[in-house]
Formats: sequence, C-alpha cells, structure tokens
Amino acid sequence: MRRSCVLGAAIFALAVSCGGTVTESDGQAGTGASAGTSGAAGTGGVAGKGGAAGKGGAAGTAGSAGVGGTGGTPDPCAVPAVGTGPWETAFVFRNSSTKSSFLFDNCEIQMEVTACTSGYATPIARSGACSSECSDVADGGGCMVCGQCPAEFVEVKPGETLAVTWAGYRYTFDQVQGCPCHVTHISEPGLHRISVPVWSAMPDPWSAPPPSTTIVQDFAHGVDATVTVEIGL
Repeated sequence: MRRSCVLGAAIFALAVSCGGTVTESDGQAGTGASAGTSGAAGTGGVAGKGGAAGKGGAAGTAGSAGVGGTGGTPDPCAVPAVGTGPWETAFVFRNSSTKSSFLFDNCEIQMEVTACTSGYATPIARSGACSSECSDVADGGGCMVCGQCPAEFVEVKPGETLAVTWAGYRYTFDQVQGCPCHVTHISEPGLHRISVPVWSAMPDPWSAPPPSTTIVQDFAHGVDATVTVEIGL
C-alpha cells in the first residue's frame, strides 16, 4: 500500500499519522494511532496545542472468525439428522468373494461401533439385554440374571449376506440397590464407524487365533439406513 504524508502550507502544521509521530509547529506532537485490533479503526491522534488534531490511523485488518463461529470451520463429525431419533441402522455383511468368511458370535455378532465425537476410541454399548433398566429396579422390579452365551463362529458363504440391526440406542451402566442395571439413551447423530473382525477359516471358539483382518467402515448416523459391509476375503 502506498503511503503519503501531506504537509499543509498553513501557519500551523497538521500532524499526520504516517507510520510514526509528526511534530507540529507551535504545538505538541499529534500522535498517530496504530492499526485497530481485529478490524477496529485506529484511535484518532491527540490535538496539539494551537494545532489541528492528528488524523486517525488506518483501519486494522479484520480478524478471522474463530472455530465454530460464523464463517469458522464446520464440525467434522456432524451430519444432517432427520427427526429426533432413535435412528436404526441395518448392517448387511456381504461376502462377495469365492470362499467363506467367519464372524464371531457371543450373544451377538462381535463388532464395534464408535463415534467421531470420541475420536472413534470408545465403543458404544449397543445392548442392555442382560440387565434391567435402572428406573425399573428403583421401582421394585428386581435384578435380571442372564446365563452364559454360547460362543460360536457364523459362516457367511460366498454370495451370502448376514444382517445385524442396531436400534440406535446406547447404554450406560450403574447399580441400584446393589443390582447391576442400565440407562437407555438415544445415540447422538454424527459420523460413526463400524469395525468387524473376520476370520478366513473356522477356528475353535474357545481358543480362536487373532482375526484374519478387521473390516473398518465409516457411516452417517442420523437417519434410518442400511449399511452394506463387504466381508469377503
């Protein structure tokens, strides 16, 4: 930007802010204002004795909007939601390969669903099937006792699919009157991730080796949806 300082021909010199302090004739120095912070205009100069007021500094450069503010960076975890939930997701595990894939089942198919808002670090408890609702226990409903689930591997043959539905709730756990119980919540909308361990051969359920691979896939949670997950190896 080109700057210029104009000196008047009058009896009294005008103090002009031009990147520093200019001394007036027969008066005090009129101090030029510095640029404004975050877009505010600079403060006008102080009038010298017997002289005209120093001109105000140029307007400062506007500050950028903060994260989350107007014009800021959008939330990377957010997705448009339909209604208030819960939102049901049907996971369809599809084997498009030429050999069978195997999934571990221990009361339910072993898989994890995590949310972007937790950094995909904390698995969501998607079932409270082996405990009572805490409010029911408080009302005298008593404890729920579950037996041990059989551990087994489910074969998904070439060209077949296996569907597992998540109703869209998450569960937290507590104790009421010494009874383990759960509290039901609607799982918040946003980007989510499913992780499914897959084996390429039928192992012993009680001494299974690590999975051959773990399939990881992101999906949007905020609308009833079907998510197809390819598990063929």
